[in-house]
Amino acid sequence: MTGPDVEDEERRWLRYAREDLALAQALLERRHPVPRHPCWLSQQAAEKAIKAALVLTDGEAPFVHDLEALVNLLAEDWPEEVARADLEALTPWASDARYPVERPEPTAENAIHSVAEARKVYEAIAGEFARRGVNGE
Repeated sequence: MTGPDVEDEERRWLRYAREDLALAQALLERRHPVPRHPCWLSQQAAEKAIKAALVLTDGEAPFVHDLEALVNLLAEDWPEEVARADLEALTPWASDARYPVERPEPTAENAIHSVAEARKVYEAIAGEFARRGVNGE
């Protein structure tokens, strides 16, 4: 499908990141949140935002969930805030928050931290999209 109604791939990645982040935040605000869900959605939001940047500059997003590995693929002219986010804390939630593993369950503190770190990544990349004249909305 092509034409003016079809989003550019990089904008779709960024929109998905924004939606995942919004849902993670909404889940945190519930009366009895389940921390693993915002943790997983935060990892997903950060991953999709980084992949939006990769698609914008390289034309493709590799099938990788390791956020530090993805950030290492970004050109050096992307904001340093992306790499300064606590990616090491976010990456494990790609699987650990979805499946029962031999790690402690995510806590409310993990969820709050994950949402905050994913927001840093998203905002830095969305800001860079705007700086480059790409409407990320």
